[in-house]
Amino acid sequence: MAYTLRKNLDVPKPVLVSGETVYTAPPTGGKVGSLTRVTAASGGTVFTSGAVESVTVKALPSNTGDIYIGFSLADHMPYSGTGYVLNGGESWSFAINDFGMVRVCATVSGDVVSYGGVMR
Repeated sequence: MAYTLRKNLDVPKPVLVSGETVYTAPPTGGKVGSLTRVTAASGGTVFTSGAVESVTVKALPSNTGDIYIGFSLADHMPYSGTGYVLNGGESWSFAINDFGMVRVCATVSGDVVSYGGVMR
């Protein structure tokens, strides 16, 4: 039996979580950001704003240093040694509602990341 959600998305079945019915739906689209050269300055480089439901950030394999991921909130901005660390070629996916909330900092200025997100 299939259930129909708004926007006429067909979902195989609902999932029961903590007594509440949660419907999962496939993505309706995606967004990608441009390749971004990252600074080594404390606080890092902020991504261009864009509404999403999740994001994946990837450090290019050719990078020579680490990339630190943080957020645009005081006490959560990245700098060398603080943040979620990516080595060259690694990626991290996480839920967030706007690209502009993400900041990246490099141990080597000029290293590059790519990023993209899912919309529902």
